[in-house]
Amino acid sequence: MIIENGMVFGVGGKFHKTSLYSVGGKVVKGEDAPGTVCRTASRILDAAGFYVIPGLVDVHAHGAVGHDFCDGDMEGLRKIAEYEYRSGVTSFCPTSMTLPEARLAEIYAAVPMLLREMESVGGGERVSKEKAAEAVNFSRIVGIHMEGPFLATKKCGAQNPKDIVPADYDMFCRLNEAGGGLLKIVTVAPEQARNLEFIRRVSGEVNVSLGHSTAGFEEAEAGFAAGANHVTHLFNAMNPYHHRNPGIIGAATGQKDVFVELISDGMHVHPAAVRDVFRLFGDGRVVLISDSTASCGMPDGEYVLGGQAVLKDGRKVTLAASGGMKRLGVAGLPDVPNGKAVPGGGKLSGMAEAPNPSDEVIAGSASNLYECMCCAVSFGVPLESAVKAATVNPARSIGLEGQIGSFVPGAWADCLLMDETLRLRAVISNEHVTWLS
Repeated sequence: MIIENGMVFGVGGKFHKTSLYSVGGKVVKGEDAPGTVCRTASRILDAAGFYVIPGLVDVHAHGAVGHDFCDGDMEGLRKIAEYEYRSGVTSFCPTSMTLPEARLAEIYAAVPMLLREMESVGGGERVSKEKAAEAVNFSRIVGIHMEGPFLATKKCGAQNPKDIVPADYDMFCRLNEAGGGLLKIVTVAPEQARNLEFIRRVSGEVNVSLGHSTAGFEEAEAGFAAGANHVTHLFNAMNPYHHRNPGIIGAATGQKDVFVELISDGMHVHPAAVRDVFRLFGDGRVVLISDSTASCGMPDGEYVLGGQAVLKDGRKVTLAASGGMKRLGVAGLPDVPNGKAVPGGGKLSGMAEAPNPSDEVIAGSASNLYECMCCAVSFGVPLESAVKAATVNPARSIGLEGQIGSFVPGAWADCLLMDETLRLRAVISNEHVTWLS
C-alpha cells in the first residue's frame, strides 16, 4: 500500500510531504516495496491535505464505553479495544486497579484469552490473513499495566486502600503468568516496606513505575537507582514539587532514561504545567496517557472503576461522594441518570470510605488519548512534540520501539489521517482504511 501526498510524521520527529509504503501491514522503504504489490489503484491512498501520524499508543487506560478492564469480562475488553481503535489508539495496555490477587488473576486471564480468540500472538501481532479484516477493527493489546496493589495508602487516590499490600515478587510472578506474560508496567511506591527490594528484583523483567507514593526526593532517587524507569501520571497521587523536597518529580528530572506519564485532559494538570513538563523533561521523555475509565465515550452519570463508584460530569470523573454512594447502594444493579445499570454489573464490593464532598478525588479520566494529545496542542505544546509523546515515546517506554508507534521499516504500519484542525478522519491498520465521519 502507498499513502501519498500527506504530511508524514517522520522518524526524526518532523512532518514531511512524502509517501508511506507498507507491505503485509508493515512499513517498508519505498525502494523495497514491490511494484506488483503497491502500484495498483486499490493500494494507493491520496492523503493530500492530511497529517499522517502513527497510530497512538496508550500505556495507561482502565476502560471505556461502559466497560472497565477490572470487570474481567472478555467481551467488555473487546468493546474497549474497538472504541480505542476508532479513537485513533491502535495499541494499548489495559490497566488494572488495586484489587485482591485472586481477582486480579481472573482479570488478567481475559487478555490472553481474547488474544487467542483473535488469532494473535506476542503482544497483539495478528497473523491470520483470513481474519485480518475482522481483527483490524480492534486496538492491538500490547501489554498490561499493573497499577496497584503495591502503593501507599496515603496517596491511594481512587485506588481502594483496603487492598493495598507490600510488594511481593511471587505474587507478581503468579499474576504475570495468569496474564500470559504480558505485564509491561507495574506501579510501585518505593518508600513502602519491602518495595525497594521488589524493584531491584523485578526491574529486569518489567518496567517499574513510581507512583501513588509519598516518596521524598531521596526515596524516589533510591527507587530509580534500584531500577525504576517510569513515573505514573506525573503530579497526580504524589507529593508536589517543593523547593526543599522536590519528591518524585524532582528526582525524575535528573534521570535521563526515565519516562514520565502525563494526563493532559485539562482536568488533571493545569495547561501551564503541561507546557512546563515538556520543557523540563524534553519531548523525548514525556508519555501522554489517557487514564481513561468506563465513563469515557459515555453520557454523564454513575460508573464503576475497580469496584468503586465514580461520577462523570463532563470531562471530569471523581469518586462518588456520600450522596452518590447512597444512590448507588452496595448491591444489585442500581439505576443511573441515563437509565442504564452501572457497567461491570452486580455488587460494588469493598468501596473505600467516601471522600469529603468539598475535597473531590479525581478518579481517572473521561477522555481518550487522541483527545489528550489534541488538548496538549491547544495548551501550547508543539504538534510534533505532542504526537511524539503519544506514539514514539510510549512504545519506547514499554520496550516496543520499532514495532509500534513509528514509521521505521519493519514496524506495524498503523497510521492516522487527521486534517489541519486535528480532526481524526481515518484509522489505517493492516492496510485497511476505516473512514470516520
